[in-house]
Amino acid sequence: MRTRRSPDPFRVQTVESEFLEMLHESMLNGLRQVISDSGIKALFFNIASSQYLDDPETFHGNLYAIFNEGATVLEKVIVKELFRRLNMPYKVRGDFDFTKCISQAKKRFIESQGKFNCTPARRRNFIIQKVS
Repeated sequence: MRTRRSPDPFRVQTVESEFLEMLHESMLNGLRQVISDSGIKALFFNIASSQYLDDPETFHGNLYAIFNEGATVLEKVIVKELFRRLNMPYKVRGDFDFTKCISQAKKRFIESQGKFNCTPARRRNFIIQKVS
C-alpha cells in the first residue's frame, strides 16, 4: 500500500483512503444534483451505514432496491462527479456499469498518485514542467 504526504505532517494518508474520501464526496455531491437534502437523508437512513459507501457493488444494490432503474441515473451523476474531482476524462463505452467505472477510476487514481508520491512543491514543479 503506497502512502503519500498529506498537508498535516502528523498524519500519513493512504492513496486508497484519499480515493474513498473523494468517492464519498462525489456520492454526496452527485446525489445533491438530483435529489434534495431531505431525500439524501432518507436514502442514507435506509441504507443505514457508511460502510456501504466503501463498497460500490453494495451501494449499487441498495440504490437499485430503492430506486429500481432510476438508480442508473444517480450512479451516472456520481461517476461523472468522481471523474471531475479526479481530473480525469469521463468516457462512456458500451453499457454503463457503476462498479466497473468506480474500479477504473480507483485504478487510474492510484497509478497517477504513484507518479506524484512526493511533496506538494515537487508535485507542482513536475506539473509545471509537463505543461511548459
